[in-house]
Amino acid sequence: MFARVLIRRHFVTQLLVTKLRCRLLAQLRVVVIVCMLTTLAHVALAQLKVLSLNDVRDLIKSGVSSSRISQLVEEHGVNFELDERTLRTFKREGANDNLVAAVKKAADRYRDERQELLRQMNRKRQEAERLRQDQVLKRVDETKRRQDLERQKVEAERLKNLKVDSVRKAMEDQKRRNDDRLIQKQSAARESTSVTGKDEKAENRTQGRKTNEAQKAGNSEPPIEDLRRRLLR
Repeated sequence: MFARVLIRRHFVTQLLVTKLRCRLLAQLRVVVIVCMLTTLAHVALAQLKVLSLNDVRDLIKSGVSSSRISQLVEEHGVNFELDERTLRTFKREGANDNLVAAVKKAADRYRDERQELLRQMNRKRQEAERLRQDQVLKRVDETKRRQDLERQKVEAERLKNLKVDSVRKAMEDQKRRNDDRLIQKQSAARESTSVTGKDEKAENRTQGRKTNEAQKAGNSEPPIEDLRRRLLR
């Protein structure tokens, strides 16, 4: 009876140990698979893009060899600058001298490319600013040209109006002079007619007086012709 209990207890213990071992092995497999997937993901990510500081640190922490990390760094480059603090961090996390040299070379190349990019951006910005200033000057010149044309148009219109006014004034002066001459001629004609009428009246009056005097003389003395005829008889 006692032996049977011991055997049962031993069997239960072995079963529990087996289950625990299987569970631990399963968890270990999961951890290993996760680590492998993480490493592969970091490696794949490193192969697809430029490595950042965190990417390099993750590769180091994931257990990727320094030679492989150096190869990835040389192939894809980095997007950070290496300073003393970052260098100490790499060495503390397990980076060897070859990896540090590769990262430093890639960081220097990144710095040069960044400076060149900044210079290109500055040149493009300066070119854009120059183009903008040229456009502003062009607009100013165009505005000035339009204003000059407008002023010339206004001046031409003013001269045209002035010329028209001068011609109109000259025509009015000529018409006024003609009217004045016509009035003077009419006045002179009326004065001449008046003088002629007066002369005719005076002459008629004189002739009338002579006729009256002759008639009076005829009544008192015979005419000379009558005397001559009488003498001839």
